Amino acid sequence: MPESLPLFPLQTVLLPGGRLPLHIFEPRYRQLIVDLYRENRLMNGTMKLRGEPVNLANVKANLLVVEATEDHIVPPCETEGAFATFGSRDKELIKSPGGHIGIMAGSSARKKMWPAIEGWLALRSGEKGA
Repeated sequence: MPESLPLFPLQTVLLPGGRLPLHIFEPRYRQLIVDLYRENRLMNGTMKLRGEPVNLANVKANLLVVEATEDHIVPPCETEGAFATFGSRDKELIKSPGGHIGIMAGSSARKKMWPAIEGWLALRSGEKGA
């Protein structure tokens, strides 16, 4: 058995609209993982894209964040910390009991979460009856 398995064994990455050769994608992907996870650059203010600093306070778009209260992948304290950082004037945090996948795909998601998201979008899209 090899010491380490390749990250992308097919030597290509399938993306919407086509394939990207691994030699182009993999170094960027690995750097993204280091930047976002190991060094937490987005939240500590040291992230750069194309040489420009990324500051979430400069994001002004409407923002809806869905938080799973029992999420072990993205704990609520991380969700709420990131939410507070965005500069959007129109932002809403929906908290729902459940885990990372369960709040969107669990048995109550269709009755509770999806209607809440639909209502939030409808209010901002000019749909009649919203």
